[in-house]
Amino acid sequence: MTSKVNIVGGGIAGLIAAVELARSSVDVRLFEAAADLGG
Repeated sequence: MTSKVNIVGGGIAGLIAAVELARSSVDVRLFEAAADLGG
């Protein structure tokens, strides 16, 4: 069974969390209100 995680916020913490979870074979969705990522 694949784990699924939604991350709200594309700042540095959200990006790092998304990358680390994806490296661990977690299905990650990242949501950001702004057009650009990174805070």
